[in-house]
Amino acid sequence: MTQAPNEISDKASQTPVPGYLMTPFGWAAKPLAIMLETDPSLYTALFTLNRQRMHLVALALAHWHGEIDAAFSRLLIRGAPQAILDAVLDHRPPGLRRALGHLPVGVVPRATYRQLVELLEEPTIAKLIFHRDVLKEKYLGLLHSIPAPLRRIAAGAIDDLGPEPEGLTDGLRILVARGVAPSFDALVGDLAAMRQPAQFIARIGTLVQQLQLPEAAPPAVVGAARRLDDIAEIRRLAKRWKNCLIYRYLDAVIGGRSAVYFWPHEQAPAVCVVNDHGRLSWALEAPKGPQNTDLLPARLEEICGAFAALGIPKESAIGALEHTAQALSPSWRGIRHRRRRQDADFEEMLEREFRGWAG
Repeated sequence: MTQAPNEISDKASQTPVPGYLMTPFGWAAKPLAIMLETDPSLYTALFTLNRQRMHLVALALAHWHGEIDAAFSRLLIRGAPQAILDAVLDHRPPGLRRALGHLPVGVVPRATYRQLVELLEEPTIAKLIFHRDVLKEKYLGLLHSIPAPLRRIAAGAIDDLGPEPEGLTDGLRILVARGVAPSFDALVGDLAAMRQPAQFIARIGTLVQQLQLPEAAPPAVVGAARRLDDIAEIRRLAKRWKNCLIYRYLDAVIGGRSAVYFWPHEQAPAVCVVNDHGRLSWALEAPKGPQNTDLLPARLEEICGAFAALGIPKESAIGALEHTAQALSPSWRGIRHRRRRQDADFEEMLEREFRGWAG
């Protein structure tokens, strides 16, 4: 019997459940167990798999839409990497071998492998990926989310700023909605014309500083949520839900810098906090349930969508713009200068060490 990678047949459901030693394979452990059942002789190969091969197996499974039979299983576990790529991708992305060796110690999500293959198709991005010592899921996802014309310059800016900002593309859409450009494509074209990461950073920072200060407070009602203006009511809710409203937000609410909303729901009620971000207006923190529990993705999307419809985006988008705009401050320029000096000193030390060994 054959088996598609994303389906579990009655027979496959009877295969052994992957144990603790299969933990690094994550989501790929189940299809791998099916593969091993098709040819038990492959079990011994698990003891010689290195990290690079593990990721190659996961990448192949993430792209494979055919059947998992004994022949495919043997190809994936024991076949030459070139043969696997030819069978699964029909081509060999440049730099993939090195990239697989620099992914994390465990399997990453299916989407990340697909993003990696797409990114390696762009020569300039492939070069960026080649020179990174560690390839994190977050970094690859961020690169993939950025419009293609901006990837090269934005990637350099991200490295220059240190932390990797999330929601950069959403942040650019916010700027367009605030009137900094006639369209999203026009803004992308403007930023893509920048030659250096510092120019890219400065341009976004300037656009943020040119925004008009918002005049309106956040609305009293958003969807089914009601803004809580009574401080005593916020205290009662915090006590009942055993959360951090009083300790983290009460002073900001009293000072008009934050607003608390309660969204009633029979199964999944939520508390929503929006914060004032100056020229970037109000933004929504991640809504939480009682005792600061996380909401299910569908519920979270529903609430965030209601706030976004009224011009209150998620803080991930606002945070990306704020983080980039910080680069214009004198103190941040000093931090960047020191970081670059430290990097230069480190490179010089490595060069001296290399000369010492070579000599």
